[in-house]
Amino acid sequence: MMADSPSIIGLKKLANDRLDDAKALLASGRNEGAVYLSGYSVELALKAKICAHLGWEKFDVPILRIHSLELLLRFTGLESRKDSFAVYWNRFSAWDPQMRYDETISYDKFQANEQIRSAEALLEVFL
Repeated sequence: MMADSPSIIGLKKLANDRLDDAKALLASGRNEGAVYLSGYSVELALKAKICAHLGWEKFDVPILRIHSLELLLRFTGLESRKDSFAVYWNRFSAWDPQMRYDETISYDKFQANEQIRSAEALLEVFL
C-alpha cells in the first residue's frame, strides 16, 4: 500500500526528523546510519523546496519520486545559486540511498559529524 503524497509541511517535518535521527545515531556511534539519514534529510528538504518553488501543496508527481539529489536540485530554482552552498552540497555528491546495502562503507565520527553539519546547513537553505 502506497502512502499518501506528503504535504510540504510534512516533508519539512520529515526532513528535520531524519536529521534528528542522524544526530541520535551519531551520538550512539552508528556513523554509517548517521550519514545515510543525513542524506535522506537533504532529499526530503529538496522535495519540500520543489513544492514551495512550484506552488504545490503536496509532493504528488510520480516522476519526481527519485533519490538523485542532483536531479532534484534542478527543480528547486536554486541550481544557479549552488555556488553559495557548494561547500555543504559537495559532501553529498556520493550519497546514494543504495549505500544502506553496502557492507564496506565506513565513516569515522569526524566524517559523520561533518556530513550532519552540512545537512544542517543545507536544510537552512532549502527549508
